[in-house]
Amino acid sequence: MTNSDAIATHLRDLQNILGTVIAAIESHDRQAVHDYFAKSKARRDKILETITFDPN
Repeated sequence: MTNSDAIATHLRDLQNILGTVIAAIESHDRQAVHDYFAKSKARRDKILETITFDPN
């Protein structure tokens, strides 16, 4: 709990992002939903590029 302010801030940021995606879905804004998931995939792929997996 020593970092509760930062955690709460980031959770609120996430809540805002999810609210935006929910609104796009509810308004049938295909482009906005597509753009959100395309951007998310690009971020995930970039993160995974820096990780090396040891199968052992």
